[in-house]
Amino acid sequence: MITAARPAFRTEQGRGPGEHLPRLPSPCRGDGRSPGTASPGHRRVQGRPAASQTGCTGAAISRSVPAVEIRRSASHRNTVMETRTSTTLVDRLDHTITAFLRRWSIPALRVSLGIVFVWFGAMKVFDVTPVADLVASTVYWFDPGWVVPVLGVLEVIVGVGLLFRIALRLVLALFAVQMVGTFLVLALLPEVSFDGGNPLLLTVEGEFVVKNLVLLSAGMVVGATVRRGDALAMRTATMERIPEPH
Repeated sequence: MITAARPAFRTEQGRGPGEHLPRLPSPCRGDGRSPGTASPGHRRVQGRPAASQTGCTGAAISRSVPAVEIRRSASHRNTVMETRTSTTLVDRLDHTITAFLRRWSIPALRVSLGIVFVWFGAMKVFDVTPVADLVASTVYWFDPGWVVPVLGVLEVIVGVGLLFRIALRLVLALFAVQMVGTFLVLALLPEVSFDGGNPLLLTVEGEFVVKNLVLLSAGMVVGATVRRGDALAMRTATMERIPEPH
């Protein structure tokens, strides 16, 4: 009797006992081959091993590198932010100080000149100045009995005008004449102004005269503000707001 052949026993998905399930690719070994076997489709690029040759260690490194880079980037950003914050604070402080100086330096200079001239002039008027003999010797063609007090009155007028901004043009003109006149001591009395006739070695009187260069320069700065419009524009420019930190 002929019997029908029994079908061979089939495993899962219709495979026989001798057939094996396909191996899934290993994340550590690329396409299922051993770590030392490269895939036919992979090649060495510029001396680097194929992807299948790296194994689990390479995968772990590839996952850890971005984390390191992120930490470095965050640290760099924090450093930059701290530097910017410090720079911004320094800039704000510097801006505040320079704005204050621009606003008040010239008025302070004008008031200082006024105080000096009123003080020195009053000493000449009351005949208590230590430079009375020096003035009398310089302008010897005038009677020192009246020239010193008159010079003192002129200095007081100049000082009051500077203090209260009264007739600044006229006051500064008198100021310039008086300052230039003090340098006559160097020309007319060199034996008094210079030690041993050496122009580089000043005596006390010579130093007293030469320092007037500073006063003369200060008067020039104050003279730049005699025009009200220009002075107002300068004051407005110095009152600019302090920028906010970014």
